[in-house]
Amino acid sequence: MTWHETPGVERPRYLFKLKLTANVRRAIARVPWPEWEGRPRIGMEQYAETRVQLEGWSCERRIIVTRTLKPANPSPQDVFWRLEKGDPTVAMGTLASAAYVLQLQDRLARLAAPAEDTLGLQLDEARLPQRIRRKSP
Repeated sequence: MTWHETPGVERPRYLFKLKLTANVRRAIARVPWPEWEGRPRIGMEQYAETRVQLEGWSCERRIIVTRTLKPANPSPQDVFWRLEKGDPTVAMGTLASAAYVLQLQDRLARLAAPAEDTLGLQLDEARLPQRIRRKSP
């Protein structure tokens, strides 16, 4: 008996995973809306079957695609959670607003102050020339 025939053995989510290249994106975009199976609700996964021929493949292959639906406009709570996690994609304005609300604007000002940036000052000092020669007349 092979692994997929053994009762009680958990199956993997996929046999192989495709990179999300431009060709794969186009194949996913071509799948008509009615062919997606699963509830069309935010946070739910939907599945669809399509065929795609990628570079280096001798023929077209059948693939099953899964997608998780996300909201078009993230709620402020989602942005706050990303800010808490330290997500680098959060806008600087959002960070400044959160610092102001938490009365931490002085820390944000020190973060952007060149005089407080010891590492930056050390790197600038290391880039200075060692000696300066005067031009002879």
